[in-house]
Amino acid sequence: MEFIQCDDLVDTGRAEEIERLFLSSGFPWFYYSNVNSTVRPEDRPGHTTVIFDDARFDESYGFSHLLFPAAEPTAPWLAHPKTLLELFLNRYRILPTKLLRVKANLLVRTADPKPFSPHVDMPVPHWVMIYYVNDSDGDTIIWDKTYPDRENPRVLQAVSPKRGRAILFDGRHYHCGTCPARHDTRVVLNYDFV
Repeated sequence: MEFIQCDDLVDTGRAEEIERLFLSSGFPWFYYSNVNSTVRPEDRPGHTTVIFDDARFDESYGFSHLLFPAAEPTAPWLAHPKTLLELFLNRYRILPTKLLRVKANLLVRTADPKPFSPHVDMPVPHWVMIYYVNDSDGDTIIWDKTYPDRENPRVLQAVSPKRGRAILFDGRHYHCGTCPARHDTRVVLNYDFV
């Protein structure tokens, strides 16, 4: 698995500006009972993009905002995420062919954090980049299993949220977030591209 971690994608001033924007009262967050998938387990029990049937994992409730593609223009909210992606791609000389999705995710503090149900964002080969908007706890966990092999996953990589950090990995790997236990919020930008 190719994995890249960049802890200083932007300078401190830009990172703080991005954090203020996404944690402002004006940012439009939307509640989702499952931020990993819109497919409910009872509707499609064999849906292999999410591992619902393992007691080690928790339901993935939280807040999201689909920035791209979106039904309505989200230009004011997409400016910083677009710049972040361009900076990362240029730094590592990655030439994508198509941007598939950009989504902001917000998780809130819980007393008993467990990893969410591992998932793949899309059932096709793609890359995932995650940018951490704020310092928090609640690791991103990347599992050793790749879609559609979902049996007995083991942790391959665990990444702690740190403002300004960005990671890239093969999107065929099941992965998940974890709610914070010591911080009020955990905010990331999630990119999918080929």
